[in-house]
Amino acid sequence: MDKLTPPSRIKIFILSLLTIVLCFLATTAISIHFLSKVIDANEQNEARLIAANIHAHIRDFLATHASAAKTMAGDYFVKEAVREDARKPRLDPGMPELSRFLRGLVSSTGIDTAYLVSDATHRYFSHQGLHKVINPQDRDNPAHEHDTWYPAFVETGLDRNIQLDTNPVEKDEWTIFFNNRILDDDGKLLGVCGVGIGMSHLQALLRDLEARYGVEVRMVNEAKTSRIGSRQASFDKRYLTLVESSTPPKPISFSRTGDKGWECRVGLSQFDWELIVQSSHSAASPFSFFILINILLFLCIFGVMFFVIHKLNHSEKEMLTKIARIDPLTGLENRSGIDRVHGMLQEGSTPGAFFLFDVDGFKAINDTMGHPVGDILLQRIGGILQTSFRKSDVVSRLGGDEFMVFSPGLQGDERIDNKARQLEEAMHEIRRLRDSPDESDVAISFSIGVALFPQHGKTFDELYNCADTALYHAKATGKDRYVVFDASLIPNADSR
Repeated sequence: MDKLTPPSRIKIFILSLLTIVLCFLATTAISIHFLSKVIDANEQNEARLIAANIHAHIRDFLATHASAAKTMAGDYFVKEAVREDARKPRLDPGMPELSRFLRGLVSSTGIDTAYLVSDATHRYFSHQGLHKVINPQDRDNPAHEHDTWYPAFVETGLDRNIQLDTNPVEKDEWTIFFNNRILDDDGKLLGVCGVGIGMSHLQALLRDLEARYGVEVRMVNEAKTSRIGSRQASFDKRYLTLVESSTPPKPISFSRTGDKGWECRVGLSQFDWELIVQSSHSAASPFSFFILINILLFLCIFGVMFFVIHKLNHSEKEMLTKIARIDPLTGLENRSGIDRVHGMLQEGSTPGAFFLFDVDGFKAINDTMGHPVGDILLQRIGGILQTSFRKSDVVSRLGGDEFMVFSPGLQGDERIDNKARQLEEAMHEIRRLRDSPDESDVAISFSIGVALFPQHGKTFDELYNCADTALYHAKATGKDRYVVFDASLIPNADSR
């Protein structure tokens, strides 16, 4: 066989080099295309998750106040007040007890206004007293432009709706009104009541969500004639109704805006308004990395691909994990805190104290004052616990009104007694959720059970059972107190 000449060897080398370069370029192009698709898919999922979270916050904001209006419409005192107004409209024109009730509702729930209209007398009561008499027959009179909502709502036949209008009681501020029919046992209309929350509260929520997720948020109606942004709002007329849509909500849509931005749109839960979430930022593009890659870094391409994909997936998993372990109502850890305590005990935590407590008669609070008020109480408890303990302590809501705290390093009878007293004093500040003298008002008290690690137990179950026994003893001996576990309490626990 003839030996290869130098020119032949050069040709083979050049062909080999060209083959390597072409393979590298082809592999790089395929890798870039594949990686860009993966990044785009991850970014779409993350964008949809952000839009879903923002939608949930706004939905909960509207649902909370709609629930307050519904609870008010079903209140026995409200129905009796409307009946009394129909029987004696002239003898008690101010209805002071009704005004006090509405003021108590405003002060306890954080709303801006509470109101009631008697269908028999058309008198409009607010938390400031008898405000005016509505004339349903005089809709076209500009002097009565704020009265059109009442006949319009009654004529719809709906039990409730949400309206946007200026509030004459609050200096014509744009307000979100949650209207609800008041019906007697036979379904006859007695009147309409509701609550109002200033547009500034919704805009403050939008600003908070924008800062939290780094996006721009706004709401627009179906006709695109009215919009609500975090800092500005514009409406095509003074009286708007969030009409309930008969079609099911569409899935969250995703689209690109410009080179890097994106936009998600989602229907606002059963209403003819749309939530728009926009971002001008995009996930880091991998193209700049590959520009610097040469033939010698060919094998590193797969490493870069794996690293980027892993980081994106890891970030998404971290976000989902964080959402899964946080109680959305109080901001505390949920039952995932139990796993943290397990881990700390297995690693040999320093001696500490385990607290278990709940609200005395929490069910009565929900039944008499409404679930929104019960939620406010739980939020305040969460705030007190967050400020009363260190970041290294495990502070968790186990469910309902039951809370758990594990504080490593907290030892010594005097220190534990001082901490328990501090908790009692802090909780006493929220003994009453509203100042109304109404008979349905409920006094708030708390019972606390304390167990010590490792004296009373070396595992979570042992500490929990001891603290639960102490908590039961605190409730059995009068409630509104704290009890540190002692072996003498075990017979009481066995007889439960």
